[in-house]
Amino acid sequence: MQNTALTLFCPGKSCKCYQSTENKITKDGVYITKSDFEPRQMFYCNGGKHRFSETGYSDLFGKHGSFKEYEQTAKLN
Repeated sequence: MQNTALTLFCPGKSCKCYQSTENKITKDGVYITKSDFEPRQMFYCNGGKHRFSETGYSDLFGKHGSFKEYEQTAKLN
């Protein structure tokens, strides 16, 4: 089996550890949105001392639709 683990980095452009692979990122709970009952992962940037969501890495950041809706839209392109 191939290792498919991704290197996590801070997506916050104002963070001193922005996109640094040397920075330690840890899981920090989950949350549920009103439009999607699928749990979303939260992370903690140890260098910048702040939390961010798993969608912080994507164009989905700040959007409140369900992952299913985004997946269906992406297939249309």
